[in-house]
Amino acid sequence: MTKEQKMDITVDTYYAVGTYAGVILGSPSAAWAIASAKSEIEHMWGKDRPVYVVTADINDNGQLPKWKHIAWLVSNECPEDAPEADGSHLFVVWFSDNPPGKENLDDVASKVDWKKHAKAYWI
Repeated sequence: MTKEQKMDITVDTYYAVGTYAGVILGSPSAAWAIASAKSEIEHMWGKDRPVYVVTADINDNGQLPKWKHIAWLVSNECPEDAPEADGSHLFVVWFSDNPPGKENLDDVASKVDWKKHAKAYWI
């Protein structure tokens, strides 16, 4: 959420796992890790969920930082294209070397253009 977009956004769900957890052999690319995160979201919460991946630094070996973080963020504010909705939501994926519990979700949320990426939800 940019500074101009003052609204209440809460964390519904947050979890973190090693970026390359489950890899048995080889060195997957950053693109693989991002696709894997999107696949996890689809598997756990269903298809067609709004997902935003925060740009991450890739090291000289083509690898992302060691932790993959995923947060499901929600707001009671409805998108302009769906004023009758119950609110808006967005899954945010980011990678960092900070272990779970050491991330500042406010910093992450400040990198997201909520009105551009969040989608409506209905209860």
